[in-house]
Amino acid sequence: MVRHLAFAAIHIDYQGRSLTNGKRASDTLWEVVVNDLLARPGVAPITIVARVHPDNARSLGFCSRIGLDPIEVDGHGLMICAGPLPPTPTIEGI
Repeated sequence: MVRHLAFAAIHIDYQGRSLTNGKRASDTLWEVVVNDLLARPGVAPITIVARVHPDNARSLGFCSRIGLDPIEVDGHGLMICAGPLPPTPTIEGI
């Protein structure tokens, strides 16, 4: 079974910020997304793919933290980053 997640993003006003519980907003979103995917019945996706503007250092840093490696630049000039879905969220501090 193939599943697709269209997108998940942090509003620009919250990028790089921590929530009231001290966690980064991006880390909390990632935790929710991974837990949602792992809780679904059937086969979980094995690869996560992100398309990121090459000048977006925050997003590229986030991709690196969650285990997505830069693969190539697509036809729209966006960096394709990809990696396996972890069995559980693995971001330090989650």
